[in-house]
Formats: sequence, structure tokens, C-alpha cells
Amino acid sequence: MVTLQNLTYDLGGRALYEEVNWQINPQDRVGLVGRNGCGKSTLLRLITRQISPTSGRIVYPSDLKIAFLNQDLLSFSSTETIHEVALQAFQEEKAMEIEMEKLEMEMQANPTDSNLLDRYSI
Repeated sequence: MVTLQNLTYDLGGRALYEEVNWQINPQDRVGLVGRNGCGKSTLLRLITRQISPTSGRIVYPSDLKIAFLNQDLLSFSSTETIHEVALQAFQEEKAMEIEMEKLEMEMQANPTDSNLLDRYSI
């Protein structure tokens, strides 16, 4: 759960956000919609700790992991495609998938090996 508490963010002498209170629960799916320049990216930068609020605070669970792909490709120096860059957020999951596939093949070859099933279930 991410909680914004009395969050204010000033930009250029005006309050872009003023005393905002908002809670994003673990199973919530959130979409930010609005015209250009209304503060969608700024809100994401606040939530991802790239910038700090003028006042108020954002509370995070200790095990929270946030992946953020900046919309400004010029700020990201890479020869990779945007798809390849986005997939980097899932490196741990991909490594786990590869390990599971390897274990599945080993279990097919050795169906009575209980150690393989134990490793697979971890």
C-alpha cells in the first residue's frame, strides 16, 4: 500500500498538488489520465522518490518494489529498444522462469527424483 498524506508539491511558485491524501492498495490498478502538463509524470516521480514533495509525505511498505520507465527516451542512453528496457524490470522473474523450465526438463528425464520436485516447489 502506498499512502500520500497531506502531499503538497510546488512547481514554479504554484501548487501543482495541495494537501493530497490518497491510498493505493496492493490489488489496486491505477490509471493516470489528463491533459499534457497537468502533473501525471510529476506524481509518478514523487511516488518513485525521484523528487521530494514540498510538504506532506508518502508512506511505503518496506517490501515495496517500484519499476518506472521514463517517458523521455532522451534521458535514457541505450541502444536497446524500449521493449527490451521495459523487460529489465522483470529480470528476477525471467531468471526464475528459466530455472523452472530447466527443472521441468530434468523432472521429465528423472520422474522419481524427489529432490527435483522439492527444488521446483521453492
